[in-house]
Amino acid sequence: MKQSKVSYHLKELKNAGLVHERKEGKWHYYSINKDTLKDFCQELNDCYFLRT
Repeated sequence: MKQSKVSYHLKELKNAGLVHERKEGKWHYYSINKDTLKDFCQELNDCYFLRT
């Protein structure tokens, strides 16, 4: 995958609140936003299992 594609998708994940970004000099470090991911998974679970 090209670096530009990786950057684009990381930016989208950050904008969606699914990852945190930490900058150190010219480097950017990303980590999963566990709270948002947990909420997202719960919503998916609720939608899937609560369907009739």
